[in-house]
Amino acid sequence: MQINDSNLNRISTPYTGAAETLPGKAAARPERREGDGAGDGVQISDLGNLLNGLQSDSTVREQRIAELRELYLGGNYQVDSAKVAAAIVDDALLG
Repeated sequence: MQINDSNLNRISTPYTGAAETLPGKAAARPERREGDGAGDGVQISDLGNLLNGLQSDSTVREQRIAELRELYLGGNYQVDSAKVAAAIVDDALLG
């Protein structure tokens, strides 16, 4: 995720609303016009979009995790080592 803030050279004082200039930065505030794109912006990366998409099936996933947790805590969680090995090999071969 990339955040662009054209006003990073100014810091707002919390109670007075006054602004002070950071050392080494110009005191002049850039003029902002509608539609010129000179404002704050946020750009979400492809990974961020992918992670947001994963939230749509979160209820099914949460239910499955709760089920596995109960099995584990009850001592009834059994791992099929042949299935695990097959999944590791398939993942390695298929990428």
